[in-house]
Formats: sequence, structure tokens, C-alpha cells
Amino acid sequence: MHSLKTMLSGLLLLSLFVIDSFANKAPCWSTKDTPFPKARRVDKTWTYRSAKAHGNVTFPDPYFWLEQPYTTTKEVQEFAADQQALTEKYMSKCTNAESITQSIKDAFDYNSYFDITFLDNAINPFYFFSLQRIGESRKTYYIATPEEMEAGRKTNFANPPGHKYFDEGALSVNGTASIQTYQFSTNGLYLAYLVIDADADVGTWYVRKTTSPFLKYSKTPGGDGRLPEAVPRGDGHIMWRSDNAGFYYVQVNDPEGGTNTDIGSVLRYHKLGTAYEKDVLLVHADPSQDSFYSIVESLDGKWLVLVNSKGAGQTSIYATRPLEQTLSDKMKWISIVPTQEDDLTAITTIGDDLYVQSDHDAPNYKTVKYKMDWSKARVVNKLQDLNDNVDPVDVIPARKDALLNFAVPFDNDKVVYVMTENGKYTLYLYSLLTGKLIQQVLPNETFTAHEVIYADSGSKNIVLAYWGPYSPRKCVQITWDGTKVVDKTFFIETVKGTKPGDFMTEELEATSKDGTKVPYYAVHHKDTKRDGTAPAMMHFYATYGDVENLFWYPMHYSFMNSYNAVLVYAGARGGGDKGADWHIAGEGMRKQNTFDDLIAVAQDLVKRKIAAPGKVVPEGVSAGGLNAAVIARQAPPNTFGAVLSDLPPLDWFLIDRSRAGSSQYEDFGNPHNATEFDVIRSWSPLQNIDATEQKVYPPILVTASDSDQRVVIAHALKFTAQLQFSYPNSPNPLLMHIAKSAGHSDVGNNQDTAIIKNFHQECFVQLALGLTKYR
Repeated sequence: MHSLKTMLSGLLLLSLFVIDSFANKAPCWSTKDTPFPKARRVDKTWTYRSAKAHGNVTFPDPYFWLEQPYTTTKEVQEFAADQQALTEKYMSKCTNAESITQSIKDAFDYNSYFDITFLDNAINPFYFFSLQRIGESRKTYYIATPEEMEAGRKTNFANPPGHKYFDEGALSVNGTASIQTYQFSTNGLYLAYLVIDADADVGTWYVRKTTSPFLKYSKTPGGDGRLPEAVPRGDGHIMWRSDNAGFYYVQVNDPEGGTNTDIGSVLRYHKLGTAYEKDVLLVHADPSQDSFYSIVESLDGKWLVLVNSKGAGQTSIYATRPLEQTLSDKMKWISIVPTQEDDLTAITTIGDDLYVQSDHDAPNYKTVKYKMDWSKARVVNKLQDLNDNVDPVDVIPARKDALLNFAVPFDNDKVVYVMTENGKYTLYLYSLLTGKLIQQVLPNETFTAHEVIYADSGSKNIVLAYWGPYSPRKCVQITWDGTKVVDKTFFIETVKGTKPGDFMTEELEATSKDGTKVPYYAVHHKDTKRDGTAPAMMHFYATYGDVENLFWYPMHYSFMNSYNAVLVYAGARGGGDKGADWHIAGEGMRKQNTFDDLIAVAQDLVKRKIAAPGKVVPEGVSAGGLNAAVIARQAPPNTFGAVLSDLPPLDWFLIDRSRAGSSQYEDFGNPHNATEFDVIRSWSPLQNIDATEQKVYPPILVTASDSDQRVVIAHALKFTAQLQFSYPNSPNPLLMHIAKSAGHSDVGNNQDTAIIKNFHQECFVQLALGLTKYR
């Protein structure tokens, strides 16, 4: 439980830039009062092949030493502490800090129900869900009967149905441990749950009976009352064996803080009641270091399918029959798709047919099926030695006007499509047997889908969660009654003092540099004036074909509501707002389109008098944070009043040396390709800090997590160090905030840590823009 051109030429324009930028410097900031911390520089360089240079290009990396492990390197920790102290000094200028914090807390003040799952095929059917309330740093998990859920529905879940089963906060003294994912046995008697620390990507599997709750802290890892086994280095992929005797799982190498590029995926089997050391190795690691395994099992346990992925567009698929053989690394397997040429995701199996989501000749994705022929099974030393290729049969064709994001199996022979249409997620139900559309699911829903939760491919029930920019959650269960989908709403959560009718949503378009029409949404309170005086926070992701529109995020809501601000969702190329072609138009060699689109939306907001000049705030997380840092440099002066870059990969060449590695090549380019290197070098934020071209950098707050294994904290540290070195007398704050004991998924759902980070972001923008709170 989710991408350069010099903007100035000529002495006159450069002079105007300097005057204009200094005229709009951030209030409450002076490097005389708050000088930047000093950081030592080292003589480190990197060399890559460049097509533009017709040879090698070498560039310096003076803060390479900040890539040393943060948790064990005192000098790195001291530099980070100095940066945080500087940031806190600036934050102290927010004289209304308590009001800002309370506003953010109010946005968290609702019953946050997550992961509602109906195990309708269990021996005794039940619901499983989590709840996190204001003031609770971690979730509490509940088990409820269908009757208890129905009773709760009648009161809009005023009180959680059922009984407490698992207190996530009791896993550790300091609240850093959490459950990353889980899966119940098919009979519903056992729960396997993956415990991680500080929002890491890798953790330990534990198992407990559903009759054995855990509600009080204990020193036992995984909690008292569980079964004795502990399975280390799990990455979340798990399937229970059909006889409930154990489970198959994927194990990986220690990420080593995100620096280990050897993923080391292996497939193992764990039998309940036995020590981890006796687990059976089924599939060895792919010789390629950057290979990820995932698995799908048929309901009857006959087929076990292994998917081997090396990034988008590089997938191979194999299958075995585990019930007919002794489990070992000498089992028979068949290859289904041995070559890694397409982007494939296994959906489910029906009989001997494997259904797969595929982009083969279908950029918007289609569903195909493969006939699994066991007569071709054989034993090999490694799966890569299998080379039989099964021809796919198209089942559900791709749509030209909508992108298939993912497909959820339903009632054995059906599938729920989650698609992107006009920048929103919509749901459709298809038959896998005929490929025909059965119906659209909840066609009149105004919010966007957030969660699609199902127990297994045979379930007749799926629970959907919807959300919007001013309403945190609506939960609906859909059920197949034999002829159609019927639905019932469990609850609708709202923030106190807020009514949906208080806000307005506009769907607009900006014109990008090359004439492309870029869609965006603008959301604001009905009292917000359309006279060019309002501040605007512009959120975006624009990467991997993903869409981040019209969703609930407490900081967004707090800012919009507190300052009569406009909340904008920019659908730049690189995202999936207009389908696969829209994604392709902003990836790799075409990444500049993403940046041009975002700048165009910001300028359009001012042109339409939706936002005030110099009061647009770009805000993005992860790859969105990278985009924010790029446009902070590329945009004309005073386009942005402040920049929020959250969990960003700011040194793209460091990404290539880290765990993410080559899985990013399709979307961002391969730096080891001379032509693609030139493109990456033109936008990679760290390498493009240049005070001779950009005389003043806009106010920027980079937020990082100290335990992030995907985008290590070194990105933020190196970028901030270089920025402050290049602009020692900056008229604007160039700062960073570090979330403690947090990783790469919005501070690991630790509410206290999230509130602290959100306060720093909102306070920073208030100071930089000189804003006054209205509410």
C-alpha cells in the first residue's frame, strides 16, 4: 500500500532578472541573520559518454561524501542537524504556529478507515480493516462479522464495528514499526503480516491466528501470541498455498539503506510451524541484479505463476504445478513469455488459461490469455534457460480513449478494470470468458477511486474507497448478485466544519510551449476571489503514466481552506491523464515536455487571474518532487513564490547507483547511453545548479526522510549543500526538513511525523509568500 534550456540570453534581460527577483525576495529572510551551514567539498568526479560532446563528459560531485550511510556516519548526521536547526530558526518566524498546526490536525481529524477487506470465502466470513484517528500515530486493525458491518453502516461508522485485533502502535516502543502488507490464508484462520521499521521497503513476515489478537506492547518482534516463525527480508509478495499449510513468498537481498543494486529476488516456500532456515528454495535469483519477482496462484493451487520484471516493458513469465511435485529448486517449469519485450502483469488463472494485462501493440493496455501447456514442462538450472513462447489471445481490446491502470479479478471469471478517463479513475466490469463489457461500476460517482480491495479472485465482493480534495473518504462495497453489480455505501467521512458545497472544481486547459493543451483542475472555496490575488498550490506527479488528481491530502486541504487558496492538479505529459500516449510524450528523451507543461499551467493560472503573480507554489512528491526542483530552475523569474520538493530524487546519477537503478530507464532515460545522458544531464537538478545562469533561486523547501530506501536522504543533503554554496547570499530561503524514522511513503502513515512535516511546508509557504490566514 507509487521527469535544458537556458531561459535567459542577453545582458539586458539578465539585469532585469536580477532586479525583479530581488524586488520580490522572501519576507523574514536574511543570510546575515541566518547564514547557511558550511559543508566540506571533495575532489570527486564522474565521467559519462556524451553524444553532444562526441566523447566523454566529466562533472564534479563535491558533496559525494554525503552519500555515506546517514544512520552510521557522524559527519553526515551533523550536517543534517545543522540544516534542520537552520530550518527551525526560519520556522520560528511563524508567529501563528499553533494555528497552522491546529489547522493541519483538523484536516486529520476524521475516522481514517483503510484496507476494508471482505473475506467472503473464509470458513466463517468476516471483514478486516484498519482505523487511525487523530492523535494515533499508527493504525488499529479490527475484525467484524457481516452483521456488525451492517449495523455500523446504519450509523455511518460512528464507532468501529467488530472488535480490535491488532494494534500496530504496539509493535515498537517509538512507533516506528508498522505493517506494510498482509494476506490471510484461504480458510481465513491465519494472517501473514510483513512488519517493517521506519517505512522500509523490506521487512519480516510473521504469522498469527485470527483468534489471537495483539493489543499490548511486548518485546517480542512481531508481537506476543503469534506463531513462532519469523521470515526475514520479505518484499511483500506472498501467496498462501491452497491447503493453508504454508505460503510461497519472494525474498530479496538487504537493501543496505537503498544502496544495494543487487535485488536478489528468490522464490521460497514456508511451511507453518517450521523454522525459516528450513524454508524451501524454489527459484534462484535472476543473474541480472535488477530483477524483481512476483507471484500469482490459481485458487485450486494447481498453478503457480512467477513474473520476472526488470522495469517497465521488460517482463517474462513462467509457471509450475507445485501440488504435483516435491517442492525444490529442481521442479519442472514452463515458460510462457521468456523474452522481456512487453510490460505484462498477471491478473488471474481460469483452468489452464493465464490472463495478463499487456501493452503489446496496445499502449493503453489490453487483456490477453495464454494457454499453459504442462506437457512442455522440464527441469532447468535456471528459468532463463526455458525458451518456449506461448502465443497470446486477445480477450479485452485496448481502448483508444482510456488507459487501463490495473485489473482486479472478480467472481472467478470476471475482472474489474481501473481506468483513467479525463484525468480521473473510473471502473468497468468485464467478462474474462467473453471479453465483453458487463457494466460500468458506479458511473455517477463524483469522487475518484483510491482503493480497490479484494480477498481473492473468487470473491463476489470488492470494497472500493473514494476520496476528493475536500472529503477524505467514501467507502462502497460492490457485490455480484448473479446478473449485475449491486452496491452499498458503508460510510462517508468529512472534516468537521466543512461541507462539500463549500467548494468548487473547475476543469481547465493550458497551452504548453509546443502548443499542446495541458489539462488541469482548480479547486477552491466558493469565497475565494477570482481577481488575481489568491495564492495557488499546484500539485503534480507526471511520471510513470500515473494520475494524481482530486485526492485527499491534509496539507493540501489545510492550505486551501486557511488562506482562501486555489488547489491545482496539473496533468502534465509523463502522467496518464490522456492515456498511454500522454505518458510516452513525457518520458525519456521527451521529459522536457513535462517541465514545459507544468510551467505553462502555472502561467495560465496567473493569466486567468486564478492565482496572483509570484504566488504559485509547485508541490510534488518523489518524482513529482524532482519535477518541482527542475521547474524551479527553468521557469521565468517570479513564476513561483515558493517551491515544495518532497522526497525528491535530485541527483539522477545517484539514482542510477542505487536500488532503483535501471528500472527507471524507460521513464527517465539511461545515463549510460550517450544520447540519453545528454538529456538527463540537461535537467538533473543537482547538476544544473548554476548561479551564473540563474542569479536568484526561488524559495525552496526540500523534505526528506532519514530512512528512505528508494530515494536516499543523500539526494536532499547534496542538493541543499550545493544550492547554499552557489547562492551564499540568497535573498530567499533554501532549506530542508528531515522526517525522522520515516521512509518513502508519506512518512510511513505515522500521523505525528506527517503533521510535523506538513507544518514545516505550510509555515514555509506562508512566510515566503507573506500570507495571512483567513480561517
